Amino acid sequence: MTITHQTQTQQEVTQHQGEITDIMAETTVEEVTTTTTTATIDTITMETTTDTATDTTNSGYKNNTSDSTERETQEIPKLQKEIENNKNNIKNQKQVSKNYKKQKNTNEMKIACLNVRGLNKKQKQNQIKKYIENEKWDVTILNETKIKENQGNFIFKGWENYDTINSSYNDENNKNGIIIVLKGNLSSRRINTEHINGHAIKIDLVFKTQKNIRIIGIYNPNANKNTTELIDNKLKTWIEEAKKWEHEIIVLGDFNESDKKPTKQKPLIKNLNNNGLIDIHKYIAGKDVLDTYL
Repeated sequence: MTITHQTQTQQEVTQHQGEITDIMAETTVEEVTTTTTTATIDTITMETTTDTATDTTNSGYKNNTSDSTERETQEIPKLQKEIENNKNNIKNQKQVSKNYKKQKNTNEMKIACLNVRGLNKKQKQNQIKKYIENEKWDVTILNETKIKENQGNFIFKGWENYDTINSSYNDENNKNGIIIVLKGNLSSRRINTEHINGHAIKIDLVFKTQKNIRIIGIYNPNANKNTTELIDNKLKTWIEEAKKWEHEIIVLGDFNESDKKPTKQKPLIKNLNNNGLIDIHKYIAGKDVLDTYL
């Protein structure tokens, strides 16, 4: 989509906000947050050491001991108050930590990508389903499914608590292919689904109290310049649109581009870098790039 006039942009934003409002009126599932906070519990250990030097021949001994005892007596209420305050602080920090752990367990969203290299066999389909369930992934991109359109639309039909969006190359060729698997609680939040047959799927997940998220899954076949150019152009449009609507953007998939190659040989990676997206794999696993961006 090319933006030509400011008035057109405003109309699109207004229309998009209306769609989001309609979606939010129909869904009641919990919000997903990507913000985490940590709580540190600092404990204070207080030690009171009293060194008493006695000299029975010193006439001032009684006075010194009396003064020391009086000072210690005056310090007791202050120490007790500090200890009580410290106990309250520890209690509050423990509650914060408990609340954070509860929030972390309920509000995290796990996103993953798998190159399955074909999904025609029933046994493999069941293995993939079990694997996704065991890993508790909320959003999964399945690349290189190699299934025809008719088969892809029904491959995971009846899968309890999960929804799928399939994009096959066509109904005559079982090559390429991509599927997005969503947990049921996110499926009702999905709008604006688009795809490039067998190569890319774009969806938006809308939320009430946080930024919406645009997820783009890509399968770019190796050494196919025309297809890469098609994906690259669409990717630019999808990212620009998401920025206009202030969506968070996550792009992941099988790019078939090496991060170590010259820039002109990796147009998709260049596109992502130019749009300010960050290669999260470099922050997690080191130098072996998996072409996963957000």
